[in-house]
Amino acid sequence: MTDYTRAVYNYLRTLGDVGDEVRTAIHPYLMTKFDLTSEEAHSARAQAMRDLKSRGMVERLNTRGPYVKILTEFYPDPWKDPDGKYVESGLESVD
Repeated sequence: MTDYTRAVYNYLRTLGDVGDEVRTAIHPYLMTKFDLTSEEAHSARAQAMRDLKSRGMVERLNTRGPYVKILTEFYPDPWKDPDGKYVESGLESVD
């Protein structure tokens, strides 16, 4: 998981809880947090969202829309847990 992916997930968790569909502004967030250009932020956002979606952590019903559904607070890591169970992610908890 890249730093961008972790940052995006942590950002989403500040907006809502597991099961919530939240309105996001990931592109400007990445530009501010990592001092990225618009093109770099676009690539980082796309990579992070693909990674989070493939791991079953978020779902985006409309890829061009601002809404993201947070699916889990755990990080499924198929390389470390062959039976497919969810394992602790090491991501920051959001209280």
